[in-house]
Amino acid sequence: MAAANESTGEVVWTPGTAHPKFKAEAAQDEGKWIPLPGYVWVDDPPQIENVVWHPGIKHPDKNLISGDEEGQWGPPPGYSNPK
Repeated sequence: MAAANESTGEVVWTPGTAHPKFKAEAAQDEGKWIPLPGYVWVDDPPQIENVVWHPGIKHPDKNLISGDEEGQWGPPPGYSNPK
């Protein structure tokens, strides 16, 4: 996603920035998008507007697995939530 440099007004690609409309975020490669955690592409080649929630996907930064309901996360097999 592009962000403006406040001092120069220059627009730069910012990896990891969420898309304002779709369930995707800016990839490391400029102009490329990746699905948000828990989502997968529906099409091949991928279309940014066509991602769906998919249960059983490991979160890239946390020890969690995507749940059956969209937006729900839970512990992977062998783990439990502390009380």
